[in-house]
Amino acid sequence: MTEETKGPYNGYNSLEELESAVDEYFGEYISEQNQKTTKEHIENITPQA
Repeated sequence: MTEETKGPYNGYNSLEELESAVDEYFGEYISEQNQKTTKEHIENITPQA
């Protein structure tokens, strides 16, 4: 891809397009991390018998 054909956001024409691609790429990873964090958080705030 030449410099002239690149959009302003590293090949994407709009910030929305770029965000959409990033969400798609990282969505699964972030989802997994959030599940782990939530589980740990619940374990930390739940009194242990």
